[in-house]
Amino acid sequence: DAWGHEVMLAADGAEARALIEVGADVLITDLHLPGLDGFGVIEHARTFARPTHAIVIAESWTAAERTRAAEMGLVWLHEKPIKMERLAQDLVTIARIQAGGGLDVRV
Repeated sequence: DAWGHEVMLAADGAEARALIEVGADVLITDLHLPGLDGFGVIEHARTFARPTHAIVIAESWTAAERTRAAEMGLVWLHEKPIKMERLAQDLVTIARIQAGGGLDVRV
């Protein structure tokens, strides 16, 4: 992409699961993927030794989904339509964390 990173796209949860096995520094996923939902994709990503930060996008969030996200330690939750400025800010925060900096948590 324009920031010099490789972007891998998946049409559904099964494809995302396969791509995760290749490796990713950041996972941006829709919560309501066909087949395997975003939570399942993130759980699969966490089975690997390398930590993966996740940004989760949904049309809207139910109370139960927000609770599950909190229980999973997910802090970067977005609603559609995606605000690109906020997404960019979250990606910068994740880059800082990966470089050993602090965490700016927003739910």
